[in-house]
Amino acid sequence: MEQNESLKQRYQRKLERLRTLVPMNDFIFKELYFCKRVFILQLRVPVHTGETQHLQAYIAHHCNPYDTGEDPYKGGLRKSVNLDQETIEGLAMDMTEKEGVADLPLGGGKAGICLEPNFAYTRKDHAQMNKAFVQEADTVNALGPRIYSTASDLGTSELDCDDIMKEYIKLHETELGSKRGVATGKSVENFGNPARKKATGRGGLIVARKMLSLLGVKKEAVTITIEGFGNVGGPTLELAEYEEYNFKPVAISDINGGIYNPNGLNIQAVIEHHKHHKTFAGYKEADSVTNDELLHLPCDMLIPAAIQNRLTTKTAGGVRAKYILELANGPTTEGGEKILLENGVVIIPDILANAGGVIVSWRELNVNKEHDRHAVERDSEEEETNEKLGKIMRHNTEQVFRISQEKKLGMRDAASFLSLSRIVPRLREKHPLYF
Repeated sequence: MEQNESLKQRYQRKLERLRTLVPMNDFIFKELYFCKRVFILQLRVPVHTGETQHLQAYIAHHCNPYDTGEDPYKGGLRKSVNLDQETIEGLAMDMTEKEGVADLPLGGGKAGICLEPNFAYTRKDHAQMNKAFVQEADTVNALGPRIYSTASDLGTSELDCDDIMKEYIKLHETELGSKRGVATGKSVENFGNPARKKATGRGGLIVARKMLSLLGVKKEAVTITIEGFGNVGGPTLELAEYEEYNFKPVAISDINGGIYNPNGLNIQAVIEHHKHHKTFAGYKEADSVTNDELLHLPCDMLIPAAIQNRLTTKTAGGVRAKYILELANGPTTEGGEKILLENGVVIIPDILANAGGVIVSWRELNVNKEHDRHAVERDSEEEETNEKLGKIMRHNTEQVFRISQEKKLGMRDAASFLSLSRIVPRLREKHPLYF
């Protein structure tokens, strides 16, 4: 089924298509086509009901073009009932591409824990789960600040990252060197970067505004609809009307549905309502919509910021937006993309649009390697990080746009071309015996 289209297979088909544009021999092709290693872990997790759950977890190391011993595989840890090895491998491949677009000295990695359906996990349950994850990953050398550094993702937060760091330090307390970089996206009190929480949403808005400028769009208050109100969609809504972005949200949703007001949402009122009620239901100043209805609302830009495979052959034809900003990973299927492009919709791809999180994570990782930053530096760290994030995201957007024009490629293939043009030469340097 198209709703279950594999990110891994999608990536591999794209690589097959682009290898004629970015010359690579069979060795390089296979380095990128397969994951270098995948770990399958069985976690024994005591939960609040008194039972012990056996949860399956995965860690995928895809490809690391660097060979310094300092630059780890990087990608978040997600928790969900809908996870399998194929998904985690595909997400790790997506991270390799994303880090190539961002020109970061990292390899692509990802981790996931499969949760029991219909079970209400407590905060203590998650702490036990994180502890078991670190312990099992450590036994097979799958996790570490110079091996695989994780981060928050779907279903996880800074609390999970704090847990992971503390447990890893406990296991390695006698070793030299900082261990704090085993996870990024930590709380500021636990050596996290204060810009990390909003980085993916902020980076996406920066890319969107820059791309619109490159496309010659003069309209100021561009209307947007956002599917998702989690780690990405929430900050995107919060930041949208800032002067440097100047977007006008008209719709927002969470897993249970959303709200729509064609005249624009009162952002602070919407955020406060959801904070107190844990839902958008009952908000008086907008109409209720389902998540599928939100995809088809009239707006300038649609921002899928929740889960993959939302814009399919069944849903893409009804999209009325002129632009799509992919802040979720893989929200558009191949069939859905074909329909959107035929309808003249410009798609700003995920590997460009949502790279803000890993860019700030890279900065956090580097600071953690130096053990800590001075108290004076902490006060200015958020501002300095956001400034650097803006420069990197704007530069990469310019590069993708230039390639799309010169090579006559869609934005997605242009972003992948940029990534491969950076990764392939480094793989040649890393493996000279194969050339």
